[in-house]
Amino acid sequence: MLDVHAQSVNVRLSDQQYVSKNWDNTKGLPVNAIYSILKDETGFLWAATEEGLVRLDGRNFTIFNQENVSEIVSPYFYDLAVSSSGGIWAANANSIVHAFKNKIEVFDAREFVQGSWITSISEDDQGNVWAGTQNGNLLILMNGEVLEVKAWSRKGKGSVMTLNRVSDGLLIGTQTGLHKYYFESGDIVEIPEFSGFEIRTATESKTGEIWAGTINSGILHQLQDSLIVIDKSNGLVDNRVNVLQLADDGRIWAGMGTGGVQIITRNEIVTLREIEFSYNEVNDIYISKSGNIWLSATGYGIIQMIPADIKMLREEDGLSYEVTLAIYQDRNGVIWTGTAGAGVNRIENGEITHITPEAGMKTGVVLGIYGVDDYIYFATGNGLYRYNPLVKKIDRTFTTDDGLASNIVQAIYQDSLGIVWVTSRGGGIHRLHNHAELERIEVPDLFKNAEFITILEDSSGNMWFSTTSVGILKLDRNDNATGYSMYDGQSSERVLSLYEDPEGSIWAGTNEGLLVLIDNQFKLFNRSHGLQFNGIFRMIEDNHGYLWASGNFGIQRMNVDDLLAIKHDQTNEKRIKARLLDISDGMANREANGGVFPAGWQMDNGEIWFPTIQGIAKINPSLFNETQKENEVHILSMRFGENEFSDLENIAIPPGVHNLEIHFVSFDYKKPHTINYKYRVNELSDEWQSVGNRSVAYFTFLNPGSYTFEVKAEQFGIESEIASVSFDVEPFFYQTWWFTALLLTGLFMAGYFVRLFYSKSQKGKELKKEVDEKTKELQERNQTLEVLLKDLKRSNEELEQFAFISSHDLQEPLRMISSFMDKLRLKYVDQLDDKALQYIHFASDGAKRMKQIILDLLLYSRANKPSEVLEVVNLNDILSDFKQLRDKLIKEKNAIIEYEQLPEINTHKAPITQIFHSILDNALKYSKKDRTPVIKITAVEKDKEWEFAIGDNGIGIDPQFYDKIFIIFQRLHNREAYDGTGIGLSVAKRSVEFLGGRIWLNSKLGEGTTFYFTISKTNIAENEQVITAKGYSVTAKKER
Repeated sequence: MLDVHAQSVNVRLSDQQYVSKNWDNTKGLPVNAIYSILKDETGFLWAATEEGLVRLDGRNFTIFNQENVSEIVSPYFYDLAVSSSGGIWAANANSIVHAFKNKIEVFDAREFVQGSWITSISEDDQGNVWAGTQNGNLLILMNGEVLEVKAWSRKGKGSVMTLNRVSDGLLIGTQTGLHKYYFESGDIVEIPEFSGFEIRTATESKTGEIWAGTINSGILHQLQDSLIVIDKSNGLVDNRVNVLQLADDGRIWAGMGTGGVQIITRNEIVTLREIEFSYNEVNDIYISKSGNIWLSATGYGIIQMIPADIKMLREEDGLSYEVTLAIYQDRNGVIWTGTAGAGVNRIENGEITHITPEAGMKTGVVLGIYGVDDYIYFATGNGLYRYNPLVKKIDRTFTTDDGLASNIVQAIYQDSLGIVWVTSRGGGIHRLHNHAELERIEVPDLFKNAEFITILEDSSGNMWFSTTSVGILKLDRNDNATGYSMYDGQSSERVLSLYEDPEGSIWAGTNEGLLVLIDNQFKLFNRSHGLQFNGIFRMIEDNHGYLWASGNFGIQRMNVDDLLAIKHDQTNEKRIKARLLDISDGMANREANGGVFPAGWQMDNGEIWFPTIQGIAKINPSLFNETQKENEVHILSMRFGENEFSDLENIAIPPGVHNLEIHFVSFDYKKPHTINYKYRVNELSDEWQSVGNRSVAYFTFLNPGSYTFEVKAEQFGIESEIASVSFDVEPFFYQTWWFTALLLTGLFMAGYFVRLFYSKSQKGKELKKEVDEKTKELQERNQTLEVLLKDLKRSNEELEQFAFISSHDLQEPLRMISSFMDKLRLKYVDQLDDKALQYIHFASDGAKRMKQIILDLLLYSRANKPSEVLEVVNLNDILSDFKQLRDKLIKEKNAIIEYEQLPEINTHKAPITQIFHSILDNALKYSKKDRTPVIKITAVEKDKEWEFAIGDNGIGIDPQFYDKIFIIFQRLHNREAYDGTGIGLSVAKRSVEFLGGRIWLNSKLGEGTTFYFTISKTNIAENEQVITAKGYSVTAKKER
């Protein structure tokens, strides 16, 4: 029970450990006024608006209204409810709508809502759907039919404002009170305690207590037979309460008419300062199973509040300065943290006191902190300060006059033998004796001017010191020094952190990734091995087997077992499953601070603290799940032209479709940008194609046949299960087997009769006279020849089409040759000699080259075939797709592709894509081996055309071969020097000419080549339209 005299407090959202994120009409919502919000079991978030029913998958919004669902008459939606059969129920103004993924089912209720509208909706225990109306009616959807509820009389009740399912019935709130429909008895009973109140929302606790929000009387709490009223006099910001939601922890979340959100506990009413919306209403609150809070508001759209994994300590909490540096906890449990200008903060039992330069320091920048006995030492750019907590003052300063190599002191550390180490710039490694005397340690010449910033003592008692410029120095107990620099295999000499794993190996955090020392050699691991970022500032192992590492892009968590496994991996198949934490997890700013010591500390209670540029990031490792939940991937739809398949069964793509899209998603509303996708089509390739964070696959010119598309998602090294969809691409009649058989039969018969005629003509001399007469007749019919020539041209075109189809048919036997050669090699490898294996290799290689030639011929044959429609093509997207497709080659060559914002042009997509791909492929292929490839792309708009230039710094082309390179199968180099078939540039030329343009080049041997081409603006028919994808699978049922 709430104490009606409870304290009312205003707190920050971060105090409640939530991170907020919002979507509005600048981020995809059609409007900012959201009336209801709900998440279904699949993972979609749904919103009711006056512009339609809106669905969010974490990345994209989809809107369902009368524009794409003809059965939806009105775009107005006001309420949502969970459907037991999957998806959600939505209260449309004059219909009841069921939505599941892309499937929309509409049940017409206009007969019962004339002059009114549906305001609320809920499902009962039998799966029937109840709907309340603005004029007080109660409707029920049973067995696909909308009916009035006979046990309900709207007389004297006013509008039905809420319907909410509770454990044993439905709560029905009206303008005059609260009623309850009991599942067991079927009775609708008025609850007398609420009579006379305008009930805007109602819910029930686990113990059966009813809470209700009203239009103008605050919150009503039924406790046994009494009613407690909580209003502005008790701490509410407004007496209008639009929604109440009961959380699992017993707290009540209240969405107010004005003033935002308040949380009601037994002792206080908490107002979240960041969610004060002035005069904008919070209309609905949804609390997910994971504890995420979703708010729908008038004017603010959708707001997500995520429980924070990281809690921040900032200036407003008492820190003297936001930019924090070294962090340390002494033996008494007191936490000390340096700042970049305001001295040191001392934190004990939540109380923060400031130690400013006035305490005896010449600077407020504290680079290092460490406690020795009863003293705390501060490393600064003006020397080493000894702070005495008893007198709360600096009582001793150490500088170069006392033996320091430099006054810029970086780190201080006490080892397991009690020896105190102090490092500085100028190659300074010192021992501090009895808090008074400094002893400088001799270091190798390479480290004479080094800046030592990190200290580590390993399990054998060796001391390790990292530097900013010359690697790592190790000192054993006898001061024998061993240096590890770039000459020992390190990728970076800037080492900011050190860590010893359970097996005794030393790991170094650098700007390029993690280095591990094995047999006096370093092995590098970076983002390609699973790290979320490469620059590592500080590494701390927790008590649960995880390593936490800070950097410029946040904090990443790694399983120590993963590090041990990849350290010993010889196959390059192991990966580090690193999880990223950043602003979306609670950090005020993702940038941590490094180059100080210690740049993070594990506290006595197990928490890990890291310094950042906006306060201290505090992590409780015990709150993190031991195993990360796998993401599921869902295939949403298939699209071509203006058609969309949302029902992903028995899909048949009609003949002539050249461009196909498959859309998919893996739900993550917190970090959707960290999900990467891979897909493949089994019939095209067994290899997975990585597309990064892009959630759509594009296909062009798929041959007729049956296909299975597979996709999987990966996040932080964890892969999802595979989702798949099968579909058929239907052939034209001339691409069918029976047409081929008929054609071959016709050719055979024609050959037979030609041969028969030829044989008879040879046997009969008398035919000569007939031939002479025919010749004379042909000479007299010259005019007929012109007609025949036209027929011949048409026949040639048909022959070209036949060649295109035949080359398709050649691919299957070639595939069989390759497949059986591979099987022969694998099965009988122990029984074949080297020469037999060589013959198999020659056969397989020849089949592969023949397949590539056939594919290139197909490409060439359709280079001048138009797409089915024109469309607006964003050339930046084409280049992005190319870089994704050739990512491996680009990285291998370290190639640089430079271009500014390229235009969107109205053209055929396939040819323009082929032009860019062919020329860019040519530039990458013929790059110089001793030079970083640089490819520059420009576009100039002219009166009647676009002129493009693609220049490279490759091997160049002799001017005498300018024309030859555009001829099919013409090559200037042998296959051993540069691979290829000699078709790419001929395809580009044919595609350019098809688009009404021309292509030429300038080149200089040894310096590079620039290809120029134009695309005509006048090759577009006025009656052709740009592609717009729309349409959904809809079934509708009307009331009888």
